[in-house]
Amino acid sequence: MVCRLLMPCILLASAWSAAADVARFDFGTPDSAIRPGFTRVTPADVFSAAKGYGFESGDGLTAYDRGGSQIALPADAHTASAYGASRSTTDLTCDLIEGERDNAFVVSLPDGDRTVWLIAGDPDWDPPLFEVWAGGRKQLDVRVPRARFVNVGSFRAQAVGGLLRIELKGSRGWLLNGLVIGQDGAELDDVVGKLRRDIFFLTDPELPNWREETPAPPARPLTWSAAEQQRGYVIFPVDYTQPVVRSFVPVREAVGRPLTAFATPGEFEPASFCVFARSDLGEVKVELASFTDGNRHSIGPEHVTAGTVRCVPKLVAARERAGEHARVAPAGPPVHAPAAGGQALGHVAGVLPAVRRPARARAPRAQHRRRAGPSVAHRHPRLP
Repeated sequence: MVCRLLMPCILLASAWSAAADVARFDFGTPDSAIRPGFTRVTPADVFSAAKGYGFESGDGLTAYDRGGSQIALPADAHTASAYGASRSTTDLTCDLIEGERDNAFVVSLPDGDRTVWLIAGDPDWDPPLFEVWAGGRKQLDVRVPRARFVNVGSFRAQAVGGLLRIELKGSRGWLLNGLVIGQDGAELDDVVGKLRRDIFFLTDPELPNWREETPAPPARPLTWSAAEQQRGYVIFPVDYTQPVVRSFVPVREAVGRPLTAFATPGEFEPASFCVFARSDLGEVKVELASFTDGNRHSIGPEHVTAGTVRCVPKLVAARERAGEHARVAPAGPPVHAPAAGGQALGHVAGVLPAVRRPARARAPRAQHRRRAGPSVAHRHPRLP
């Protein structure tokens, strides 16, 4: 769940082919590092039928090479003595292309649906907020909060007439580090899993210096009621900053506790909950209702998004390029329902319309509706 550098002749052999099951593009300068198996894209790459990929227009495009993908001592002597050799980017996030105006990236592909993974971030400067469109609809809001943060997001798009067109729109521009396009399956999962590992965790050269920390066993097992045993799962809230490891077991007091969040007008606010299952639940459906409070204010489902997170590695202790890591559950792409004895961590994120005053959001258990006091809103995550 949750690269080696190749010789130039091998890079040529891995050039773009419309017949490839997974298309991979690395955006940057002609000389910046390139991720193995990816096709280099520069501002000079304007789409043509012969090439099979490129930007719709070359106007307003600038490429940057930020460096930092190699494990090396920092130039600053104090930083080098304190932290030793390190890297600040990967071979995919060290370079980027920035666009000053709306544009589109076009790829020649056989007609059909594809999953598109977009990687965007800038190691040196705060990135602009921008939108990604495909098929005449907005697919992503890319919101990278500041420099050194990386957005890895996915959406579904359709190739029509032999072309897949990804539109990039932003009043202050947009940027791209990479694109991965393919049909769902093992190859796409492998490509995305490795790039996510390199970006958010460790690369192949670094992995041998780290070992996985074994989580402590739960202090006490959960005692299931007869109704919970028959249903096969329980739901409980967690703070979105709380690490949740694979062996996490909730305390009895947390089961069924209301899910709460406080948001001010125009603010995005996350709220997290876990599903702890006794057996494989198969596909899980979460139904979204309106947030309501005692003052007749409400936030409709159209202002709330629901997602899932998965366990990925996270460094928990370090000693100059070595240490321990554990598997916790930060934000990530959708996953299947938990198997027996496991849990899936979900979240809902809502934005209060600008006309609303600050309000506290609250989500009790799906099977019990509770009255809340003034300014407290209800959210009911439901499982079939």
